[in-house]
Amino acid sequence: MSARSEALNILYRIMHDDGYASLIMRESKIKKEEMASVTNIVYGVLRNYTYLEYQWRKYAKRTKLKTIFQQPYLTIRLFCFTELN
Repeated sequence: MSARSEALNILYRIMHDDGYASLIMRESKIKKEEMASVTNIVYGVLRNYTYLEYQWRKYAKRTKLKTIFQQPYLTIRLFCFTELN
C-alpha cells in the first residue's frame, strides 16, 4: 500500500473512531521506508486542519459537521496538503 493510502486510512480512523494518531500509526503495518512520509502527511493534515477546511469550503457547499469526516472529504484534504507542500 502506498504512503498516501496508508495516511488516508490512518486519518479516517483518527476522525471517525476518535483515535490517537501516534497509537494508530504504531499499530499499523507501515514499512520503515514509508513511515516518515506517512507521519508527515498525517500530522501535517491534522496540524493544518483549519487552513485545509478553509480552502475546501471555498469550492463546496456547506455541509453538516457530522458528515465532513467521510472518506471522500479526507481524500480531498490529504490531496490539498500534499500538493500545497
